[in-house]
Amino acid sequence: MPTIETRPVKGGVRYVVRVRDPERGKYSSGTFATKPEAQRFVRDCEDRGVPWALAEYRRAKEAEDEMRLDDWADRHFSSLTNVTDGTLITYRRIYARTWQPLLGHYRLSQLDRELVARALQQVPGSDKTVKNAWGVLASMLKVAVSDGHLPRSPAAGIKLAKRTGHEKIEHRYLSEDEFWQVLDDTPPYWRPLVALLGGTGMRWGEAAALLVSDVDMRQLVVRVTKAEKWDASTSTRTVGPPKTSKSRRTITLPNEVITELGPVLEGRKRGERLFLPPKGGPLRHMTFYRDIWRRKSTVNIDDPKPRLHDLRHSHVAWLIAAGAPLPVIQARLGHEKITTTIDTYGHLMPDIQRAAADAAGMVFSRRPKALG
Repeated sequence: MPTIETRPVKGGVRYVVRVRDPERGKYSSGTFATKPEAQRFVRDCEDRGVPWALAEYRRAKEAEDEMRLDDWADRHFSSLTNVTDGTLITYRRIYARTWQPLLGHYRLSQLDRELVARALQQVPGSDKTVKNAWGVLASMLKVAVSDGHLPRSPAAGIKLAKRTGHEKIEHRYLSEDEFWQVLDDTPPYWRPLVALLGGTGMRWGEAAALLVSDVDMRQLVVRVTKAEKWDASTSTRTVGPPKTSKSRRTITLPNEVITELGPVLEGRKRGERLFLPPKGGPLRHMTFYRDIWRRKSTVNIDDPKPRLHDLRHSHVAWLIAAGAPLPVIQARLGHEKITTTIDTYGHLMPDIQRAAADAAGMVFSRRPKALG
């Protein structure tokens, strides 16, 4: 009959059961953290036989040592080489907030499509939030497959539901009169910034990163080569490459914007930031939005009040109304793909659909006469 031996180890004791394995013709042993586990192994040896008890012990031991999703997450994030420190911190936060409580304790071999799909259904937030979280998990599992830890990704074939797309904030397009009202209500010091945003469709981060040297008054253009972004690793805003490769662009300036920018450039060093608060320091979006945009610039504009980013949307609406070609709009905005421009602003182009219908109608009007 197998007996239980107690062996001291650092921080406590372990319980060892030594038995003869008839299939291998030699003795084997099982080590357990608690006495009840050792006693259960002894009963299995007596009731089911030593070979069965040893096989179950080894299977459980392998499962116990198998990597869990939490372990893989740490290894995966530590090995990423194509992301910034700030992006890496964001990935870790998404995993810790979303997937760790739902799936982190499961062994990789336990993850299957059904389990992962049920976890996905429990992720709260907007469609964009869920998509970002799903991207982190799907990428982790894909790499686990390529590294040989999984035979197939349990995320493969799972589709994201569209739950909150209808709740997205609609664009607020300023009419020409509304834009002039905004410009007139903006304090003189800040008029050049608002005029530039409305007159070029630039993103806030791109405008905030501009240097004096980026404005070429001879060519009457502004060159976008960088953008200000939030760096989660340092909890500060830093200047780096713009959003995409197509975001690096040269924008021709309207005459009215040139007039507004003239005084801003006078006597300034080329390496200085173009826009700075009156008392110095960094230009902050939240501060400007709170103190200037909401309290002064848009005070006489009807609800819904426009956001700062709606200046970019309004700029596109003006271009479309003037008949600007889509590729020109795409280049001016710095969209990576023209499909982004179409998907975002296509609803403003009913005339394009009318023209397409008329073009198709021409085919019917030119039907050849029947040969007789």
